[in-house]
Amino acid sequence: MTRFCAELRWGIRKKVEGGVMAVSTGAGVSDPNESRRPLAGVNVVEFGQFIAGPGAAALLADLGASVVKVESLGGDSMRSSDPIQFGVYNKGKRSLALNLRDPRCAAAAEELALSADIVIQNLRPGAMERLGLGPQALRAKRPSLIYGSVSGFGDAGPSAGKPGFDIAAQAKSGMMAINGQPDGPPTRVGITIVDVTTAHVLAQGALAALLRRDRTGEGTTLNVSLLDVALHLQSPKFANFFASDVEPVPYGDGQQSGQAPSGIIQTRDGRIVMAAYLQPHWESFCKAIGRPELIAEERFASNALRFQHRSELMSVIQPFFSSHATSDVVDILTKANIVVAPVNGYRDVVKDADVLASGALIQMQDLDGALIGTIANPIRSADWGTPPTVAIARVGQHSEEVLSEISLSSLEVQEMLQDGVVRQPVFEPHVGY
Repeated sequence: MTRFCAELRWGIRKKVEGGVMAVSTGAGVSDPNESRRPLAGVNVVEFGQFIAGPGAAALLADLGASVVKVESLGGDSMRSSDPIQFGVYNKGKRSLALNLRDPRCAAAAEELALSADIVIQNLRPGAMERLGLGPQALRAKRPSLIYGSVSGFGDAGPSAGKPGFDIAAQAKSGMMAINGQPDGPPTRVGITIVDVTTAHVLAQGALAALLRRDRTGEGTTLNVSLLDVALHLQSPKFANFFASDVEPVPYGDGQQSGQAPSGIIQTRDGRIVMAAYLQPHWESFCKAIGRPELIAEERFASNALRFQHRSELMSVIQPFFSSHATSDVVDILTKANIVVAPVNGYRDVVKDADVLASGALIQMQDLDGALIGTIANPIRSADWGTPPTVAIARVGQHSEEVLSEISLSSLEVQEMLQDGVVRQPVFEPHVGY
């Protein structure tokens, strides 16, 4: 284990010892606060791969739902391509591994889905329909079912049948064109922001559908596309474009085009990001750095003028930053009511006092039972109690258990296991997820 990982585990362990987080073991373990969770008693069946679908189900699991992940015999592709990321979006679920081309497995999957409150899927367009597990087929048999699907580009346009990844949605939506430096090429956002946001949007839609069902008894078919989510993330930009007919351009590290001083600034030992372009903030900033005379400086009398003379402005204020450590700059500007934050690397983030105090750093169990660090669901409440540390299930770890909960007899389950159309769990260490 690296020193960094050791320090991270120590930091999380101290929070556990302080009573911020309870620790228990295993996916589907007994949770003393289970009945307090907002989604206690809600059953979710997920047919998902990669991030958007599994991420939505994971968010519901964090809120107390019981989630069964239906996988192929080989498992979710992300188990092998990115095991750590797989764990983040699949911890706390039970795994049922089936060959859905086998009629017995397809029938079992249908029965399981019809017993659920929510079905979530993000398989390739048309795959669930070909298996007889699409929303129309299932909701015809159970109208109260909530069925949520993720697609790349929606279900109506010429790209409806195409698979979609985060990077394609970023490109097609215009997001890449406004990201990066003004004189640089289009740039991808450094995280899978569209996938992750789509997971949140689908989970939010499922929660709204649950509320509607409580009132009306009716289910819902939800369709969320990566393209729609990527566009929605840029709503203000598109509103400005429609109003002005001027395409937005990248503006690098600044908060917005046309604002100064704002953006990333080098300090004596690092970098900070700040925003002091509003006039009251500009005046407070000048006083805080010991340059009150700048308030009356004609070149800097308004935000528009400060932006026009941004290079001159930065040369005037840079000596203050260059002569102070990052922590001192943050303290000085915070006291002046200026928006400021250090530009942290991950090693800094996991030691940041606000991060540690927030409860954002939690643990999950890997396949060998070791505790590894991850980030908590940001939706938390003391009224719900502290969730346990949950585990990542192996492919098919709960196959026999889940199948025994539907109408299949133990003999039928054993025959399916023997025929190799249902995967049994493998518990040898270090064999992958």
